[in-house]
Amino acid sequence: MDSTTVSLALCAPSTFDYPNMFAVEFSNIEASLVENFSTYVSDLYYNHNPELWVEDATFCNVTLSYTHPGVGDLVIVESWLPILWNGRFQALGGGGWSGGRTAEAMVGMAGAMGSDAAITTDAGLGHEELPLDWALLSPGNVNLQALNNLGSKSLDEQAIIGKHLIQSFYGQQPRYSYFNGCSQGGRQGLQLAQRYPEHYDGIAAAAPGIYWSQFFHAMLWTQVVMNEMGEYPYPCELDYLQNAVIEKCDAEDGLEDGIIMDPHSCDFDPFSLVGIAFNCHDTGNNMQLSNAAATVARAFHDGARASDGEHLWHGPHWGSNLTMTIFGTPGMAATDCSTGSCVGLPFGYGLFWVGLFALKDPEWNFQNMTREEYSRVFRLAAHEYSSIYGTDDPNLDLFRDAGGKIISFHGLLDDICPTGGTEQYYKEVWKRDENVHDFFRYFEVPGVGHCAGGPGGQPNRVFAALRAWVENGTAPDSIPIDVPRLPPSQTRVICPYPQKVQVDAEDPERFYCAGPSGCSPRDS
Repeated sequence: MDSTTVSLALCAPSTFDYPNMFAVEFSNIEASLVENFSTYVSDLYYNHNPELWVEDATFCNVTLSYTHPGVGDLVIVESWLPILWNGRFQALGGGGWSGGRTAEAMVGMAGAMGSDAAITTDAGLGHEELPLDWALLSPGNVNLQALNNLGSKSLDEQAIIGKHLIQSFYGQQPRYSYFNGCSQGGRQGLQLAQRYPEHYDGIAAAAPGIYWSQFFHAMLWTQVVMNEMGEYPYPCELDYLQNAVIEKCDAEDGLEDGIIMDPHSCDFDPFSLVGIAFNCHDTGNNMQLSNAAATVARAFHDGARASDGEHLWHGPHWGSNLTMTIFGTPGMAATDCSTGSCVGLPFGYGLFWVGLFALKDPEWNFQNMTREEYSRVFRLAAHEYSSIYGTDDPNLDLFRDAGGKIISFHGLLDDICPTGGTEQYYKEVWKRDENVHDFFRYFEVPGVGHCAGGPGGQPNRVFAALRAWVENGTAPDSIPIDVPRLPPSQTRVICPYPQKVQVDAEDPERFYCAGPSGCSPRDS
């Protein structure tokens, strides 16, 4: 692709004017030249891309501030415009409760500085990644404007502003526009396809936090089960069960490598190990696996259920970590036994959602929540917030008709945002459009956690596959992935749903995709 070079002198506020946007009032624009910018960019944070070193990049940092009149918010959008530009525009998504412009988002911005024009927005929430300071206007009153900004509005504005700045700086519109994000960023990507289908040619949306209320509520499920039992297993018991899962199901794919290729088919019964003795790393002594530990593990895997037994939401696959997330924080079934007796450690993100948004009560005490209340609040919150934040509309007709392409991957060891939600959404889109594979492909990734981490390697060639699909019409029938933990590093593949990766029985170094490719989503 041909590149465009602009004069350094253009990096000045006078080069840029404000875009004409309804219900938006701009307050400030800054432009500063950044030269000799060099940094390392990890593929753990520059989603969908390989690690790289950015060396001696020169770009114009343009930062705009604006508000929505009568609301009292302040949104900041930051764009990095390289002096040597390849004609591409890449918007970077956020994570957690952040719209972007956090430390992690800026890693993505740095990665794009290879030659893409890049943009990120804080969605009016500043640099905070938690909602404690903005969720409630007062007890009982949710800050719906802030939630709506994060949910969708800021995404529309980010795209419009970014393209306007590009036109002002380079004198032309981008040839190709992309959105790149994981988790919250993955949700943002799918929200763009659903609500603003003409903004981007390609969307890379990993581990998308869609069905937001359901999966955030489900984060508390195993803690509800423990509270109901009045028993809290030692972490070592749940770690023992996780290792037992790998021992039982690892070799079913033909390789013993610590990676369960198809956890869907892993038939594991935690109760079969109750009473078995093992060495507990928490106490340094032998202990027998408790029935409570097996109950928690089963609940974790099966997913949230109502008091009447109705299945409410998906659970993580067997092999996912119960006690610790990939970020080193306590997991969904974490307990603390440091005082000699164990107590539950509810996952903070779930507490924030249920306490601040579902119940709108900053003083809410999770320990008092019964299964009946859990079931009731689960349903009510899903209804209340679906239109604002659910991001689960399967109608992508306008995005398809605009020629857009989506690639979404989801790690099969994701303990935070289970893959079942993404699979459910993809099936819903497929039911509406039997040719969904022509514009949207979903890849399940064995051995990978939430966005990153795990023994399965990092899906860092996804963005290249998306570009090839958008710009050359080359649809990805598989995407290579390197598994560096194996001696030596081994290249495998990830496969478009509903196909699954297979190991060649005669050549364990060869991996390929197989399984149904054109069946109905009802049969997959």
